[in-house]
Amino acid sequence: MKGSALLYVVLLLALLLTVVLGLSTLISSQFEIMKNVGNSTVAFYAADAGIEHMLSAFVAKNENLLPGSFTLSETFGNTAEYRVTIDCRSIGGDICLTGMTIDPTCNADNYCIKSVGTYKGSKRAIMVKI
Repeated sequence: MKGSALLYVVLLLALLLTVVLGLSTLISSQFEIMKNVGNSTVAFYAADAGIEHMLSAFVAKNENLLPGSFTLSETFGNTAEYRVTIDCRSIGGDICLTGMTIDPTCNADNYCIKSVGTYKGSKRAIMVKI
């Protein structure tokens, strides 16, 4: 019987340590998920900014579009970036501009604008059909 109290204390401490380590692992994984959701949101808004930029450049026939590729890209101060392309759906139609990529899988009336936003390893894409 001598030392049984010490054994119980050691077992209780081992049980408490197991519970604490399990909870800390669970909490740290939840923090990681929350951080990734935040990065994903920034990537989504970068892709959205790319769509808006392409729409304004394309509607205004802005010369900032890269020659012949109809591609835009930009990196923001927080290292978020986007890359946008615009493809034509029509094969040989009047709506395709010189140098524009023809994408027969684009099921829009005229054009498919695709934007991919990237931030700290997270990527989100948006496609607009016009």
